[in-house]
Amino acid sequence: MDVMHERVMSLIPECRGGVKEFAGKIGVPANLVSMWKNGASKSYKNYLLQISSSYNVSVDWLCGSEEQKESPAAVSREAKDSITKKIYDIVDSADDKKRMKILEILQVIDTMEG
Repeated sequence: MDVMHERVMSLIPECRGGVKEFAGKIGVPANLVSMWKNGASKSYKNYLLQISSSYNVSVDWLCGSEEQKESPAAVSREAKDSITKKIYDIVDSADDKKRMKILEILQVIDTMEG
């Protein structure tokens, strides 16, 4: 069987509504994902970047050329908590002028893609 197909299918939740959930997360119609599951279409190959980004897996893993599932860009929950705490500590100790500057920087970051 096709390794790429197996790996993409492994990301679709087995629960009721799993196909719809997966489709919504990557921005495609649910009937297209059903076609992928049934083997009627291999167009999932055109959506590897969306799948990779939405599920924090590398494209190389999806293609079967690497064993590490998690994308190197994925951040662990512990790392996110540490970053959140550090930001909170910086904001908490800043004066009003610095807080406004931090807010401006965060707003710019929020508008960035990726």
